[in-house]
Amino acid sequence: MKRIIILTAVFLPLFLAGQQATIIDHSCLDLDQIPDEYIEDAKANLWIGYGGTSHSTQLTAGMNALEAYFTDGSYNWSQNGGPGELHLYEGGSGYLYNDCGTVGWDNHTRKYLDDHPGCNVIIWSWCGQVNSVDLQSHYLGPMEQLESEYPDVQFVYMTGHLEGLGVGGSLQLANQQIRDYCIANNKILFDFADIEKYDPDAETDFQEYYADDECNYNPPGGGTANWANNWL
Repeated sequence: MKRIIILTAVFLPLFLAGQQATIIDHSCLDLDQIPDEYIEDAKANLWIGYGGTSHSTQLTAGMNALEAYFTDGSYNWSQNGGPGELHLYEGGSGYLYNDCGTVGWDNHTRKYLDDHPGCNVIIWSWCGQVNSVDLQSHYLGPMEQLESEYPDVQFVYMTGHLEGLGVGGSLQLANQQIRDYCIANNKILFDFADIEKYDPDAETDFQEYYADDECNYNPPGGGTANWANNWL
């Protein structure tokens, strides 16, 4: 079972980006705090290109859930951004396929932006490689280069999903490197790992108990458990 993550928290802060770091984490999921005009502005003005593979679909699955729940159309979205819909292109059909752990993801970004000059937001998701690449040369440096080449586009950084390695493991260290970079350089970060390691009550950091991307963890008394099943 994979936790469904809501994409709404990503696109709303984009209007305010640039002055300071914008971090979307487990504390940013209260939809009641979002003014209606922010949602309408996002649908009217943003064109998001989103690259990723299996884990990336959690964000769009969350958007589907919102669209189904709010029947007034507030959270409607589509690949092509029709009237009253957020324009959210999820990779495929020759554009933004694969994920940012793959060599050449930055050139895939250039191809999409050059062919679709109306796009003004780019997001890439990881699929397990965040702790197996040199982040500076493979990810952070290329993102900064893309930002310089496309100054009218907002680039959203992302941490990698949990792998059951616990606090102090290679995944946590790699994700922290991304967090520190985004804070120091006033970037926009969707902290996938931080969201994934908490249940909706946000009382326990399940990464301390070696949580993985299936919400499984090792409780203090031994054995295994699943925080999502327990919460439901």
